Amino acid sequence: MDPDRLATRIKLSDLRLLRAIVDRGGLARAAQHLNMTQPGVSKALAAMERTLGVRLLDRSRQGVTPTIYGEVMLDGGLAAFDEVRQSVVRLNHLTDPNAGILRLACSQPLALGFVPNVIERMRRSHPAVRFQVVEGDERPLLRKRQIDLGVTRPRSDVGDSDLNQEVLFDDPVHVAVAMNHPFAHRRKISLSEIREGPWVLPYYEAYVGALITEAFRAEGLEPPVPHVSSHAVTLSLGLLADGPYYTITARSMLRISAQRLSLKILPVQLRHRPSPVVVVTLKNRTLSPLAELFIQHAREAAKGLMAKSGSN
Repeated sequence: MDPDRLATRIKLSDLRLLRAIVDRGGLARAAQHLNMTQPGVSKALAAMERTLGVRLLDRSRQGVTPTIYGEVMLDGGLAAFDEVRQSVVRLNHLTDPNAGILRLACSQPLALGFVPNVIERMRRSHPAVRFQVVEGDERPLLRKRQIDLGVTRPRSDVGDSDLNQEVLFDDPVHVAVAMNHPFAHRRKISLSEIREGPWVLPYYEAYVGALITEAFRAEGLEPPVPHVSSHAVTLSLGLLADGPYYTITARSMLRISAQRLSLKILPVQLRHRPSPVVVVTLKNRTLSPLAELFIQHAREAAKGLMAKSGSN
């Protein structure tokens, strides 16, 4: 098949129809969604399959599923629609550079420290911009083009070659307790003194958990058995507020929000590998002007954070 010739015969409406059939599990529901008749959807699908010379969908009593050829077309359609959407975003930005919606993902510690800092910087210069922020793994959301960027710890998975990662700053972890903790005003503390805890910590299998393991073993200690293991920072904060717990979390969150969260960083040395924070985007995807602006502000905020950390 001649790609150039076939490309001129496939329309965005064809890709939208294919997506509707798969997302809604059948032709009838897709027809209702697209305000078409079911025979009309069936005819359009058959015409697209004839044009491409391959079967795009497998049909069964359970519904429809894309073939390997259908998956390829769906992925291409997603990229095509996203590029059109990004072009419209850019046009809107030219007419009103202070408005728009930015979609991003970040982890909980970054949502309690660094990311609000960047958002506030943008609000001051672009008050009409709106943000949609989700917590969690940014990778599937980027690939589905449901967000513009992620702010997170670095990934090194083999399957992540389709992502760009720009290092913003190094973000080591520190021990923290509540302001009213018995050790909150101690000037010198060794890790061995507090090893028995009680601790509330992220799972050791996670990125930050690996840093914690390294820090304890660097002192010749095995990492403690946490009283509570959780990735929920809000749970950790609740436990610290009501009990004698220790936790270990990102320096950026503590530097920016310790006072507001009623936390105190303990003078405990934790030796571990560098632990950068990165901004993640999808390769070969046109970034919106707001995404580019956010990254610019993130770089500036990172410089300020590093300067503050260096002075302490």
